[in-house]
Formats: sequence, C-alpha cells, structure tokens
Amino acid sequence: MILSSQKRETLLAQEKEAVRVSGLLEKIGSFTKSSQITDELLKDSNKDVTRTASQKKATLLVREKEVARVNGLLEKIGSFTKSSQITNELLKDRSKEVVKVASQKKATLLVQEKEVARVNGLLEKIGSFTKSSQITDELLKDSNVKVAGAASKKRETLLAQEKEVARVNGLLEKIDSFTKSSQMTNELLKDSNKEVAKQASQKRGELLGQEKEAARVSGLLEKIGSFTKSSQITDELLKDSNKEIARQASQKKEVLLAQEKEVVRAESLLGKIGTFTKSSQVTNELLKDRNSKVVEAASQKRKTLLAQEKEVARVNGLLENIGTFTKSSEITDELLKDSNVKVVQAASKKRETLLAQEKEAARVEGLLGKIDSFTKSSQITNELLKDSNVEVAKQASQKRDELLGQEKKEAVRVNGLLEKIDSFTKSSQVKDELLKDGNEEVVWAIFSNKPLTRASSFS
Repeated sequence: MILSSQKRETLLAQEKEAVRVSGLLEKIGSFTKSSQITDELLKDSNKDVTRTASQKKATLLVREKEVARVNGLLEKIGSFTKSSQITNELLKDRSKEVVKVASQKKATLLVQEKEVARVNGLLEKIGSFTKSSQITDELLKDSNVKVAGAASKKRETLLAQEKEVARVNGLLEKIDSFTKSSQMTNELLKDSNKEVAKQASQKRGELLGQEKEAARVSGLLEKIGSFTKSSQITDELLKDSNKEIARQASQKKEVLLAQEKEVVRAESLLGKIGTFTKSSQVTNELLKDRNSKVVEAASQKRKTLLAQEKEVARVNGLLENIGTFTKSSEITDELLKDSNVKVVQAASKKRETLLAQEKEAARVEGLLGKIDSFTKSSQITNELLKDSNVEVAKQASQKRDELLGQEKKEAVRVNGLLEKIDSFTKSSQVKDELLKDGNEEVVWAIFSNKPLTRASSFS
C-alpha cells in the first residue's frame, strides 16, 4: 500500500511536470521577440525547456537582427531622392522585401527624375519666353502644378508687359503727334514709364518754344495785317529774323502803298455809288472795278436797289390789286400780314371799307325787299324816306307814291260801291262780285244795309 501510494505520487508529479513542460514549450514556440525568453526559461530545471528556450532565443535574435537590418534599409530606401542611391547590393539583397522596395523606389525615382527633368526643361523654356502667345494651352493645362502655375504667372506677366509696351508705344506715338503744349497733360509728364515722362517733357519744351515763337510771329502777322498805312511797316519788320514776317511786311507795304494810291479814286467811286437811287446806275465797270471795296459796294448797292425796285413793283402791284377788289373775301391773310406796312395798311383799310359796303348792301337789300313787300302807304316810315342810302329813300318814296295812288283809286272805287250799296233795296241787286269783294268795308256795307237785310236770305 505504501509503495503503491508513493508510486502514485511520483506519477502525479511526473504528469504535472509534463504538463508544465508542455505548456512552456508551447509558450516558447509562440514567442516573437527574444526578450520574451527569460533567464528562468534558460535555466529551467527541464533540459528540453532550457534547450528549446536557448534555440528559440538564438533564432529570434537572428530574426530581430535581420528585421532591424531590413527596417534600416527600408527606411534608408524611403529617404532616397535620387535613383542613383539605389545600389545593386540593395537590388540583390537577401531580403525579398528590401529588393522589392528598392526596385519600386528606383522605378518611382526614375519616373520622378524624368518628370523633374521635363518640368525643369519647361520651366526654363517658360522663363525664356518674351511673348504671351508663346504660352500655349498645353503649358497652362500641364499635369504639373508648377509648370501650369509658372506658365499662368509668366503669361500674366508678359500680358501686362505687352499691355504696358502697347500703352507706352501708343503714348509715345501720341506725344510725337502733339502740336500744342496744352496737349501734354500732367499724367504724361508724371507717367510711371520713364521714357514716356522723358519724351513728354522734351516734346512739351519743344512745343512751348514753337508756340512762343508762333505767338510772336502770329502777333506780328496780325499786327501787320491790321496796318492801314504803309508808314506803319518799320525796317525792323522788313528785316525780322522770321522769313514769313519779313515777307508779309514787305507784301503788306506794297499793298498799302498801292491802296493809298487807290484810296482817292475808290473813295470818289464809293461816294458816287452811295448816291445812286436806281439799279441801272450801277454799271458793269463798277461791278468789275479793280478795287474790291468798289466792287463790293457796287454789288451790294445794286442788290439793294434791285431788291427795293422789286419790292416797290411787288407793293405797287399788290396796292393796285387791292384797289380793284370788290369783295372783302378777296383780302387774304397773306395781304393783311404782308411784310410791307403800306400793303398791310391798304389791305386792312380796303377790307374795312368793303366790309362796311357789304354790310350796307345787305342792309339796303333787306330794306328794298321789305319796301317791295309793303301793301300800305302807312308802312313807309319817315326813316325809310330819309334813309342815308339814296336808293332806299328813292324806292321808299316811289313805293309810297305808288301805294298812295292805289289807295286813292281804291277809295274812289269803294266810295262808289258804298253809295251804290246804300241805294240798294233788293237783295237781287247784290251781285256775287260784291259779296266777294276784297274790301271789308264794301262787304260790311252790304250787311249793314237794313232794307237789304230784311228782305235778304243771306242775313
């Protein structure tokens, strides 16, 4: 029993040790770092554990050394900026990772170096450009930002330069074309471009000098031109440094001398022309006279006299026409508004006269018509008999005499009939003519006769 118990304890101890060893071996096998292999494991009571731990540590140390080497090389490769830094040793390294990374890095750097060379070439080319037209769309849209940026910036610079050159050339051309110093503005004299400012200043000085001389010359020429006597042309003017002044002075003196000689004759003719009252007095000799004043005066006088004569003829014609008018409607607005006062006055007076005559004629015509319609002499009033119009008064008088004659004749007839009716004793004596007599007194007398009314059936 005792042996069996000891045996059992021994077996249990062995099994426990085997489990411990197995666990440690498995743990050692999972280690990835040499630092995980402790001194306890290297000095373990179990030789398998010690041996395995020692081997594992050696393996891990080698591996870690290799990893450190590879990582160092990879970091170094990653820092390379030139393909020439990738050596054949790296490309043939025992580590595939090193070889792969070195190969990729070299390829990348070669592409970059090729691109850098391309970019540098383009940048150098762009830097040499002197015209904006040299900057192509390909450069502005280049895949490289530096190239596109440099092209864009260079284009802007060249455009600005070209714009400035065009501006400067335009201003220089403009300045060169100036003929007055006043055209030279402060902007030009203070222009940002030194050449423009310089040319503007020089041109202004040149023009000021010319203008000063021109002003002097102009003043003298104007003065010479205003001279009316040859004595005003001095020797200084005849010998002036300016050829034009000397020439003008000399010519003016000759002209004035000739004019002075001509003055008496011309003044005599001008005085004579001034007295003319008919255009026929202005002869062809005067109109073609060598003196322009005489010609001008003769021409103007002739025009004036012709216009006056034409106007007189027109006015006389209109006045004559107006004198023949018999109706106010013939006097037009044109006549009443004529430019000539005499025509207007004559037209206005004639119109008033005709309107008065037409009004009188209408009145007379009305009165004559009225007089003609009268049937009794009592209708002819004293106003009609004494009317201002002779014809009205005459017709009224004649009509009155005519009506008085008719009334007197009618009275005799009526009186005869009345006496006759008064003598009637029988109704048969009353004829139809008497009953239809136009005179009421006759008819009334019939009905007023008592013997007739008693015996009559027409009562």
